[in-house]
Amino acid sequence: RNWTLNLNGQINDNNKISGRYINTVKYRNNRGASRNSPYLGRIQDSGTQIPQLQWQSVLNQNVFMDIRYSTVRSNFPLVRRDGDSSEAGVPYQNWSATYDFADRRYVRRPSNPTSEFFDERDTNNLNGTVSWYVTGENISHDIKFGANYTEIDYFAPFNYPQGYRRYVRSSRDPMGNPNWMYNDPEDGLTPIVPVEVRLYNAPIKAGDNTSSAVPSGSDCFVLNADCWSPDNAYNIKGRALGLFVQDTVTIANKLTIVGGLRWDRAYNWNPAQNRLDSPWCGYTQLNEPGEYCGGEFAEQDRPFTWANLTPRISVIYDLMGDGRWALKGNYSRYAEALGTRFAGATNVNDVAREDWDWFDPNGDGLFQFGEHTDYRSSSYPGLGTAIDPDLQSPFTNEFTAGLDHEIFDNVLFSVTGIFRGMDGDTGTVDIGRPFGPMFATEACQQNCTPVLPYGEEPWFPVQTVDPGNDGVIGTGDDGGPITIYGLITNNPDLRGSNENLTTNVTKYGFEGNTSYKGVSFVLSKRWSNNWQVLASYDYGRGYQTCGGTSPNGVYNCRKQELFGSRPHNIKFTGNYLIAEPIGVNLGLFVRAQSGEPVEASYTYDDSLKEPPNSPYDFQSNTTISVDARGEGNNGRVEREDFVTIVDIRAEKQFTVGRYGVLHFYFDVFNLFNANTITEFNWSLGNSYGDIQDILPPRVIRLGGAWDF
Repeated sequence: RNWTLNLNGQINDNNKISGRYINTVKYRNNRGASRNSPYLGRIQDSGTQIPQLQWQSVLNQNVFMDIRYSTVRSNFPLVRRDGDSSEAGVPYQNWSATYDFADRRYVRRPSNPTSEFFDERDTNNLNGTVSWYVTGENISHDIKFGANYTEIDYFAPFNYPQGYRRYVRSSRDPMGNPNWMYNDPEDGLTPIVPVEVRLYNAPIKAGDNTSSAVPSGSDCFVLNADCWSPDNAYNIKGRALGLFVQDTVTIANKLTIVGGLRWDRAYNWNPAQNRLDSPWCGYTQLNEPGEYCGGEFAEQDRPFTWANLTPRISVIYDLMGDGRWALKGNYSRYAEALGTRFAGATNVNDVAREDWDWFDPNGDGLFQFGEHTDYRSSSYPGLGTAIDPDLQSPFTNEFTAGLDHEIFDNVLFSVTGIFRGMDGDTGTVDIGRPFGPMFATEACQQNCTPVLPYGEEPWFPVQTVDPGNDGVIGTGDDGGPITIYGLITNNPDLRGSNENLTTNVTKYGFEGNTSYKGVSFVLSKRWSNNWQVLASYDYGRGYQTCGGTSPNGVYNCRKQELFGSRPHNIKFTGNYLIAEPIGVNLGLFVRAQSGEPVEASYTYDDSLKEPPNSPYDFQSNTTISVDARGEGNNGRVEREDFVTIVDIRAEKQFTVGRYGVLHFYFDVFNLFNANTITEFNWSLGNSYGDIQDILPPRVIRLGGAWDF
């Protein structure tokens, strides 16, 4: 349900105004459902409205101005399905989802989705550019300067159905509880054992300060504006201003130099907002009961402001002076865009949760308040979190160098080397429980607040092994040694002592960088003699490292390939026009590329770190990347399969006098019906290697269009 309205007006010979209104709506009635989570799909009914205005003016024969304003009003809801939207033969169950630690997936049975939310983002943009053309006898300038200003308002009600999530472990014995034996549609009768429950400060209950259309005490549906508007939910505001200048200098039609400089200033903050009560408000058997009740929160000061100056320069030199050889070089520096990121670290209106031991004593499969026993861990919005006031934008530096050569008339061959690197990445470190390389840094010596004596490790190591593809330790496919870490919990002050700081992780001794090195070969033939071709081959790899709040997190973020890193990329596009009277344009499109790098992960049971294996109780399950992306240990694959897709098109055009042009086309997508696996389950265990996505099947399309 998309439509666009365009308007154009010529004020006079030198001034033109144009406008556009874009409306898009997308509906999906089972988003997120998959083979492993067939009943956790949600309804998406999202929409975007984008009005745009543009004023173009010729100030004189050498100076031109372009001013544009746009606003984007977008909403993105994902909400539960109900009895009216459930699958035939699968009754809707109004209860919470259940997560299995052993298989690292949700138990396959009807339930509510894991969560619901409604993201509403309003973005206003104003930018203007002035271009000044100066031409001399041997030198010319194309000078541009301009500015842009952006406002972002973000508003996000959220909901966790029933206010809790159940956690089980299917690898443990059933402990004599027949109610936790269930018939998995694929695995048959399976024992799963309740081990934990997570309590959220949601669903929100309507309070006396909401609309009378919503009864006090009832659940607030995320799409119910009467409950949430204008400020009864998580919201953030962001602002950005940019200025730039650029000059393209051409000297004697042989040397072209493009130099530019950009200055950006950006910040965001948490405005005043309210939180409504949750179902657990008023209960005292919680670690922090106040986190589950409503409140009013004053506007917070800006935590930091980014002000960045970034240069760019490129050079193109005609080597032989005949326009057939060109040597190219480029250096660019980019600052990371801020938007609404990071302010949420201190927004007290986000989701709170507490994790407790829970063994379902009455065996009904449902959680009743009071059944939880030992407190395990928690996360409270705005508590135990902070933002470094000196947080800096990471910068990406890019260098390219290449050579272009016109081999024949209309045929160009290009080769380009690319190096791209980013250092000083942002992330989270725990200055309340510092460890490892943090102790040696000046930043930690000034800011860390450890409970233990400075330099004493709060984490202890436990030796275990790669459990192999079956996810069971002690079987024949076990791999090499793995070290996991637990918290020294016999010191009660260590529990809850975390103080997570959003910062540039390199300040605290961690690596935080990404890099890419590659080379690109391109062969292009411009349209002539009724045909054209564009073919390319790219080879390159990208890598990433980052920090963490524990030794486990740092190990998981060791150097590994970027998720989208594909060493080999081949693309081919060709068109041939069969001359009149046939007049049919034929197209061939080929894409062949390496699969994305994959990892293998496993969640080690908390019992490995608890007595009798250690003297420390109340440990948490630990998820470890047994293989980092692209490693392929213990005989596992390093990446997904190589993908090749071939598409073809035939198109015929008819001119209908003054009524425009009619197009008729015939497309075949995935001509050879390739069924390559493009995604599979990375979690070691029963479901490791399960197919999660394949290439779409061959599709044949007949269509038409009318240009007028």
